[in-house]
Parts: sequence; structure tokens; C-alpha cells
Amino acid sequence: MDDRFWLVLLAAIGSLIAFSERKRRLRTRSQRAKIAADKAGAGFADDGEGLKSRHFWKLPSFRKLDRADIRNVVRTGDSIVFQLYENAQDDEKGMTVAAIRVPSGQFPSFQIGPRKGIGFLRKWFGDDEIALGDPIFSESFCLTGLSEARLRSLFGAALRSVILEWKGYSIQGSDRWIVVFQEGQRLEPDELPGFLGRASELAQRFQDALAA
Repeated sequence: MDDRFWLVLLAAIGSLIAFSERKRRLRTRSQRAKIAADKAGAGFADDGEGLKSRHFWKLPSFRKLDRADIRNVVRTGDSIVFQLYENAQDDEKGMTVAAIRVPSGQFPSFQIGPRKGIGFLRKWFGDDEIALGDPIFSESFCLTGLSEARLRSLFGAALRSVILEWKGYSIQGSDRWIVVFQEGQRLEPDELPGFLGRASELAQRFQDALAA
């Protein structure tokens, strides 16, 4: 047997070991997420069956992620948090996403991203930033959207002060959904219920601003 046979054999063994290790990591994370969900009195699912049919999946961040892998879904009513892996073969990279459906109202489509980095460069809703006349807010965030007048009304001083507590995160809204994530940031399974709670409180503040 020549060297090529042994190289192919070693490569195949390496791939099998890597696959088995990935399955082990995913299984361990799912177990931890389920334990955390049970402690919080929340629902749990290993995968995100049905989530891609929800309205929030039409938001710009998710339009090109139809083949993404969704794992560790923790749910409380219409509040959902999950782990999203854009590359299903790479479980070390990904991000944690919270999607909250508020009981009433309808948000104009918008995206808030960090002033620095990817969030600022991806102006998903148009070319023009909506300036709110708030230097402190604008130092950290960039707001774009489809209805400038409605967004100016929504993003009053009280809501802006709440959003400033989420520096580094992206927040998107459309219809009755508020979606929160940090690009490239995947939380530990034990942290999912807590993040869901924080995101739900943020969504409530958005609804309060919408009703004001």
C-alpha cells in the first residue's frame, strides 16, 4: 500500500472523530439547556422546527439563513431564545438570538446596530441612518428603518436610555416582533433563560413606547 492510502485512511478517521466529538458537544449543550429551562419553568426543544416560518425570520438578518442550524430552543409563551449556527458543520461558531412577540401593536420595521463594526456596516433597511438628535445614543448605535416619522416617535428619550444598556447588541423589530442578538456571540446553555428574561423586559419597554 502506498502513502496515499494511509493519508486517505487517516483523513477519514480524523473526520469521523471530529463528527463524533461535535455530536457529543451538541448533546451536552442540549442537556444543559434543558436543565436550565426546566429550572426556569420554560419549555425546551432540541431543534427549531417551525421557527423559520415565523414572521421574524423575514427580517434581513435571517433571510439568507434558511439552511442554518437552530438548537436549544427555550420558550416561554411567545418569547423564544435559541442558538443559531450559520454553518451546521461548525458548532463552535454561532450566536444566541432572542425573539419576542408582543401581545399587541405593530412595530415599523427597524434595525439598531452597534456604531462600530458589523452592525454599522450592514444598513439592512436602507442607505440612510435616522439621526435622533441624541449624541450619546448615536455614539453607540446606528438606527435605520422604513418609516422615519414613526421611528422618531417610537424612539423617545425613555426608550433610548433603556437601549443604551444593550451596547454591543443588535435589535430588530417588525410587525409584533422584537429580536435581540450580538453578532458572533453564543451564550452558554445555562444562560439562555436569563437572556430570554432580559430580552422580554426590553420588548415590553418597546411596547410601552409604542403605546405611549
